[in-house]
Amino acid sequence: MERVPAANSSTINALIDAKAYYDALLYLLNICFSLGITIYGFSLLANSVVIYIFFKEGFKSTSNISFFALGITDILVSICWLFFNVRWHTQLARPYFDQLNLHIWKYVVICADAMSSVGSWITAVITWERLCCIAFPLKVKRIFTRKLIARLIVGGFVYEVVALVLYFVADYIIDKENSRQRAAVYYADGSYRLNYTAAATFGSNLRLFARLSLTYIPNYALYAAIVIGTVILVAVFLRSVQVKQQLTANKDSQKMSTKEKKLIKSVIGVCLIYIVTCTPRNVYQTMLSLSASSTNSLPTRFAIMLQRYVEIVLSFNHAVNILVYLMVNSSFRERFMKLFCFCYYGKRVVVDPPAENAKENKGTR
Repeated sequence: MERVPAANSSTINALIDAKAYYDALLYLLNICFSLGITIYGFSLLANSVVIYIFFKEGFKSTSNISFFALGITDILVSICWLFFNVRWHTQLARPYFDQLNLHIWKYVVICADAMSSVGSWITAVITWERLCCIAFPLKVKRIFTRKLIARLIVGGFVYEVVALVLYFVADYIIDKENSRQRAAVYYADGSYRLNYTAAATFGSNLRLFARLSLTYIPNYALYAAIVIGTVILVAVFLRSVQVKQQLTANKDSQKMSTKEKKLIKSVIGVCLIYIVTCTPRNVYQTMLSLSASSTNSLPTRFAIMLQRYVEIVLSFNHAVNILVYLMVNSSFRERFMKLFCFCYYGKRVVVDPPAENAKENKGTR
């Protein structure tokens, strides 16, 4: 009986180092997944409140329509990433998660990226709509109507859905052709030969086109549009405030300008949150593209941790918009207080404005 040679000390030390490296990496990843679960759990609650409040306020203004749609996209992204973080957290994952195909989790991430792109599109629409509101105050209501804003939002959603369908079709074609190849190219002597059919080549090209249309092109294009629009919006807004302070002293115009300023500040706040949280993602994607095209690739541990860091920073983009609304939007803040502070507002009798005006008119007759 042949004896198995004993492992030398260098092999044992290498195994110990590898296990320590794996344990440390797993510990850091669990911390990242725990943060992601916390942030996206808060995002679900916060965006549910945002959707409810803007729905109760109604869709009389274009900004309410945009903020309502942005809350819907944020809550859809949060649902996808919450399940993803729970799945890969070693302390929280359950056996029934392991039974799901890995393709399902890949599709969950892709759907989250698609909804995130829709949110970027809505943010760009809000930015340029407010910019035109300052630059062309007399024409903006005729240009950006509620129907046009709704059509733009639905158009961005339809675009991402079409790109998703193309990606799923391409993935199905590739999987089907790969299964045929595995069944056909193996020989009795153990040799094999891979044949890339025209269908497999078409599927690969279609998937690449769909992936570019889903995330990469919208990410960079909308990011540039939002950055440029925000810079111009801030500059034009500051200039208009200075001009109004110098040329007008009417109280009514001051009240109207205050309302406009609050809305523009909320838009600027949402845009700044988007820029701060999405910049690391675009930098990371650029680094990956450059490293893939060169011989010097990113270290595995560094790439994994950097990706988790980017995802954590990006998660704040979908969770903290409610803080901007609470700080700037007085009507949103009042409805929020009535919703969660019923002990203070429950005993107050709120008179609707039409009824109040009717009583005043009756008393003056």
